[in-house]
Amino acid sequence: MGQLVLTQEVPATPVAGKGAVYIDPADGNLKMLNSDGSIDFLSPSGWRDRNFLLNPEFAIAQRQVPTTLTTYSSTTARVYSADRWCHDNSAASLQFHNVDNLASPVAGVNARFIGEFKVITNPSKFVLMQWLDGNESTELAGRYVRFQFKARYTVNPATLRLGLLYLNASGTVDTPPATIASAFGATGVDPTWGTNLAVVTPLTCESNGTINASRGSAAVDCVLTAAFQRFSATFQVPAGANIKNLVPVIWTSTIPAANDIIQITECGLYNGTEIRDYYPRSFGDELLACQRFYSKSFPLAIAPAASVTVANGGYGAQAIQNRTGSGTAAGIQIPITFPVRMAKVPTLTLYTPVTTGATAYRFTGTTPAAQGAAAANTNATTDIGSSITVTNEASTNGAIGDLCGIHWTADADI
Repeated sequence: MGQLVLTQEVPATPVAGKGAVYIDPADGNLKMLNSDGSIDFLSPSGWRDRNFLLNPEFAIAQRQVPTTLTTYSSTTARVYSADRWCHDNSAASLQFHNVDNLASPVAGVNARFIGEFKVITNPSKFVLMQWLDGNESTELAGRYVRFQFKARYTVNPATLRLGLLYLNASGTVDTPPATIASAFGATGVDPTWGTNLAVVTPLTCESNGTINASRGSAAVDCVLTAAFQRFSATFQVPAGANIKNLVPVIWTSTIPAANDIIQITECGLYNGTEIRDYYPRSFGDELLACQRFYSKSFPLAIAPAASVTVANGGYGAQAIQNRTGSGTAAGIQIPITFPVRMAKVPTLTLYTPVTTGATAYRFTGTTPAAQGAAAANTNATTDIGSSITVTNEASTNGAIGDLCGIHWTADADI
């Protein structure tokens, strides 16, 4: 029986159309070095296919109607649109929604959804990022990672930058600085990053990108075309206590004009340097993972708000009235149980079904009526649920057996 004996050494990058198989002396894994400098692992390696990014195709957007362009304007602090994805923009305003790739499939995209970002009102740069929580950031400390995504422009040409930030040892874990970018810079100039944010220098990138440190940060230039391209780069994450949070980030190098559109999908952050084919989690698993950071009582396709009809939004959290009479002493308790245990004790916001304000409503027959003022019992709010205290209205106390309801959102995001 013949044997193939390989020397443990990293070969020179082969010429176009060739690949070199070798054993990496650094970790003992069997690998193949491609002509573009990318590396494929030919032997199993722990988290090889685990995507550390959540919501990689922007499918889940609980804070808005996911398919409706929704306006965000945050020039000084982060704002979330799609779950787990936050952004800043240099001038008003930026819109986001997701596009269903199943309805009209786009060449080069395997994902069901595509995130679409549209600049409106004024020319504006924007920064898009995901903050990995401290647990997962620690797991990647000292390791080699690959950050990749697909993108294109649909109106005017644009250049993105692909980079990796981290909250350094002087920061507090899971606590981003109040200002992510204190200045966004002109065309070809990178943002000035906020307090305790440091840049990881990319080691390699795909042939359609260029590692460029002359713009202010060590990052990769990604020149978009009208067709989707995959862009990616490898990085070595700082070791040990030097890193509190890891932050994959995409930002515009050019300044998009009003009505310019950039589409992004199939985002991934993987342990190791190999380029990965995109394989999504099941939608149910993805949603549960996102709900650790943000959840709501509304259906997924309904934006949280007061005045949402029962037909569209349901009843929210519910309880049965078991006594009557006005005043706090006659109040009822509406229990809330979050879909999953959240990442921390969340900020709870209450919404009144069918009308404005934060008042619980009772439902008798087809016409809802005010039940009374409602407030979260802060002593009872934990990472798994809460209890809402409701007072009865003196003139409209209702009857024992009435169904009472109130809507809520729970925000535990970083």
